[in-house]
Amino acid sequence: MKKPILFVIIAFILSLSACSPEASPSASVSPSPSASPSQSPDAGQDQDVQALIVGGWDINRAENTQSGEAIPLNDLYGTGIRYGGELMFDAEGTFSRYIGVTDGEKASHWGTYSVTGNGIALTYDNGQTVSAEYDPETGEMRYYLEDDPAAAVTEYYVRGKLSR
Repeated sequence: MKKPILFVIIAFILSLSACSPEASPSASVSPSPSASPSQSPDAGQDQDVQALIVGGWDINRAENTQSGEAIPLNDLYGTGIRYGGELMFDAEGTFSRYIGVTDGEKASHWGTYSVTGNGIALTYDNGQTVSAEYDPETGEMRYYLEDDPAAAVTEYYVRGKLSR
């Protein structure tokens, strides 16, 4: 009685090992095809960066773009900053941003974005354009407030708690 059970167990184990990805030649990773002539060489990188930025980003800190001096978020946004700030990107090329207290809708400031390399061009629904940049080394998002170059501010965002 023990021999038939042992035979079934051995046959089962052998069948599992024959189906494992390591043993299957079809499971090997093939190199990605080169970019088509209609696609720029950086188009793949742009898509990779876009995939990396999709989701929520929480405001972490701010600094003067010229001097690098830290600027307390309370100085920029008042006490409402205690409610947070978020920059949200979706895969379809739209984004939303809110800082602190809003008019009841979290996505009260929104628009479209495009990615070129690590740079992100954001265009709000009112036509205002700003830029951001994803830093793959630190994992941070830099958002540039450029209304007044003499008082330019860079906000730093980190991956949001729900997007990790």
